[in-house]
Amino acid sequence: MIKVKPKPKAAPKAKDVKSPLNPSVTVKVYDIPIEDIILSDDNPNEQDDRTLDGLVQSIQTDGFCEPVQVIPFEGKYKMVSGEHRFKALRLLKWKFIPAVIQHNWTDTQRKIGLVKYNQLRGKMNPQKFTKLYNELAKEGVDRELLKAQMGFTEKDAFEKVYKNISNALPARQKKQLAEAKEKIKSVDDLSSV
Repeated sequence: MIKVKPKPKAAPKAKDVKSPLNPSVTVKVYDIPIEDIILSDDNPNEQDDRTLDGLVQSIQTDGFCEPVQVIPFEGKYKMVSGEHRFKALRLLKWKFIPAVIQHNWTDTQRKIGLVKYNQLRGKMNPQKFTKLYNELAKEGVDRELLKAQMGFTEKDAFEKVYKNISNALPARQKKQLAEAKEKIKSVDDLSSV
């Protein structure tokens, strides 16, 4: 039997919004029903309740300033970036969430986006990050391209990920990672420890 992928529901009309980072760039932002969003089980970014509470308060005070990113998935939308904003809006009982839909992205591009857009926020779960990185490498994504797309071409970005992973590990694994630090010069090295 052939499994037919359901098409996503027709998205609401898009609003053209100027990028806050580059006003010469315009993006299409859709208001998507919150119940149509599926969270990614493989998101390596974690946030504690206290930080989530702070995000809720920030949205109540300052408003919702940055749309989430999603891809069409089995008639709904799968989260790429913005899980914590999504959770905050759900707590605030919003019915819709402003989103940029990456219509042409593959699941591989979604996985790359999970790391690329989430490495600067929250705390990286080392097991999920390593699993995701290794999956992408096994899918045939060129490791140098993968590192560049994930933002690991600059030493400070790599050091931030190393520090986040180290801080998230139990004491015994943290000690093993510290002992291997001299050998760790890349994401490949980090994912193999």
